[in-house]
Amino acid sequence: MAQLPVYVINLDRRPDRWAAMSAQMDRLGIEATRIAAVDKESLAGDPALLRMGAGHVACARSHYKAMQALVDCGAPAALVLEDDVEVGEEVPALIASLEWWPGEHGLVKLQSTIAPDRRIWLGPAVGATPSGRALRPIMGNHLGAYGYLIDYDAALEVLETAPATPMPIDHLLFNLGNSHLAHSLAPLQMTPGAIRHLPYEAFGSDTGTSRIDGRKLWKPGCMTRLALRTAWIKATARGRSERTGVGYRSGEESDRNIAEAG
Repeated sequence: MAQLPVYVINLDRRPDRWAAMSAQMDRLGIEATRIAAVDKESLAGDPALLRMGAGHVACARSHYKAMQALVDCGAPAALVLEDDVEVGEEVPALIASLEWWPGEHGLVKLQSTIAPDRRIWLGPAVGATPSGRALRPIMGNHLGAYGYLIDYDAALEVLETAPATPMPIDHLLFNLGNSHLAHSLAPLQMTPGAIRHLPYEAFGSDTGTSRIDGRKLWKPGCMTRLALRTAWIKATARGRSERTGVGYRSGEESDRNIAEAG
């Protein structure tokens, strides 16, 4: 199989970010396609603005554009990246073959947590990447959507159900306490991650808050959230869910260089 499509979401007014991502892709030998991000300044009249901030609406719409590109090209899966990340050396191997990808899981999150001390709930490993990194089901939530693999069927499901759902894209895809769709997609987390978010100081943030008048109007009601958390509660009670960190490791070559330098 040829390399899976790689889509980098980038605003037209941020050529600096595209230049930085292009340099990384060239260094890693990855062919990437730029997805012109939806600008929050162009959203007048979008009904989702009644439920969440313009930056989050635009971000979600941009991710849908990447998923539509996958569906249009007919590839079995694609890697979706935001344009303010560091991409590790392991990623080319991950997009060269799907033999390592466990069935019945539409998403594989490659990123680490944004904060090094952030801990998330994960289930027992159900597989491993070609380099031996564990693939563990996300049991609660792991926010951020800046580096993930999505398969064709999952992209179709998102496009059929999500655009009318005013919810930040990371909650929609990776928060099982807020999103029915996340339960259906059964996202996996690769540990350790091979993609990490660059410090906000490097490029700044174009997203802003998801709140409207200080409220998260996109969140489902309390009873719905409780029902969605039932699987996590049961898994935790049975010792099948563990709260752990997700660090970042670029790859074996970087590990060797660090060891030699030390």
